[in-house]
Amino acid sequence: MHNSWTARASLIGVGVLLIAASCSDAGTASQFDQNNTAKAVFPGVAWAKGDPVSLGFDATKLSQIAQQSSPETECLMVTRHGKVAGEWYFGGHKPDQAAGVMSVTQSWISTLVGLAQDEGLLNIDDKVSKYIPAWVGTPSENVTIREILSHDTGRESTNSIGNAALHTRLITSPDPAVMSEGLAQQHAPGKVWSQNLPAIELLNPILKAATGQDPADFARAKLLDPIGAAHTTLTKNDQGYTWMHSFLQTTCSDAARLGYLYLRHGNWNGKQVLSQKWVDEATHPSQKLNRGWGLLWWLNYPGSLVSIDNVLTPDYKEPSNMKLVPNAPDDMFWALGFGGRFIQVDPASDTVVVRLGGGQEAANMQQVARVVTEALAK
Repeated sequence: MHNSWTARASLIGVGVLLIAASCSDAGTASQFDQNNTAKAVFPGVAWAKGDPVSLGFDATKLSQIAQQSSPETECLMVTRHGKVAGEWYFGGHKPDQAAGVMSVTQSWISTLVGLAQDEGLLNIDDKVSKYIPAWVGTPSENVTIREILSHDTGRESTNSIGNAALHTRLITSPDPAVMSEGLAQQHAPGKVWSQNLPAIELLNPILKAATGQDPADFARAKLLDPIGAAHTTLTKNDQGYTWMHSFLQTTCSDAARLGYLYLRHGNWNGKQVLSQKWVDEATHPSQKLNRGWGLLWWLNYPGSLVSIDNVLTPDYKEPSNMKLVPNAPDDMFWALGFGGRFIQVDPASDTVVVRLGGGQEAANMQQVARVVTEALAK
């Protein structure tokens, strides 16, 4: 690990290991970010290009990391202080060529929920049964929107996509939300953490009821257009239902915009597009069962169920103190998709790194993290 990274990481402090201290650390990080904000620029139609050395990178090391990317990599983009330090495209992929990003979709959807809450259209502590009346009087009546985002609804789950039959039912269903509504309540809400892709599809009818718009239209007006994500699209199934858990199409450049919105605490070139309150809440532990999970964002806090290349079951006894990237700060966070698609945000170094393409999640995550753990010189 680079010595300068050790110095930067020490700024975070050991307090981030405690949930009770996370709010205090968020304040420390905000202070650090205020210094970075003075150096930051925002992309217009295109990102500003920066010299990697001037932006604090070892240019040779950065290029080496890029060239060592797995063969399935489509693009890799590295930004610091709002400028592009490096951008690479592989296999004939073009900068404006959108690609599917699998579960990276979920962090975009989390943002839509945050925007709806910011506007007072819903509250994530609302019961889902407020929007799905069929659940009233059932064991699912008290499940909340927050528990959908936190993956602790207790409902029948794909178990990190381990239940292949259930996942097939989900992606072939004419209406994925209706399919999810009818699944069983296997555990009491808030008692079991398990990735639950069907539950995420319930955010479609919830957002539609709360906003009066299809989620794709709400996204275009409230998120994609304001941050200039012109090449990003929420896709629909054959019956016209907008997907929530996967299948969003975007580019490295657009994906970096979402990361940068979070890095700048929801501010976009002077306009508060998304509340800082939402950004802070979404990127800190959302429950006590797995501190490596926020609100549809993966975190680097010591947690459980983070062996992302393993198919897990709810009773899998994985250690509860694992980190996705052990030598990186706790407050680094990711949008993460199958095959090693990532938006990596690191407040300590003021960087956003995006990698799209297939491959092995864990190996690609370590490769992406090397941008800040090895290539940063100052």
